[in-house]
Amino acid sequence: MPLSNWFYWASLVLLAELVDFLRRELDRVGPSDAQRAREFFSRAVELEQLFFDESYTHPLP
Repeated sequence: MPLSNWFYWASLVLLAELVDFLRRELDRVGPSDAQRAREFFSRAVELEQLFFDESYTHPLP
C-alpha cells in the first residue's frame, strides 16, 4: 500500500478514536455538570471549524 493510502486510513482511524474519546468524555461529564459539557462541546466544534477553515485556506500539495 502506498504511504499516502496508509496515511489516509490511519488518519481516519485516529479521527474515529478522537471522536469516541470526546463522546465518552461528554457522556461522563454531562450528567453531573451540563454547563461544563456544553463548554467542552462548544470548544470541540470551534476547533473543528478552525481546522477545516485552515485546511481549505492552505490545502496540502
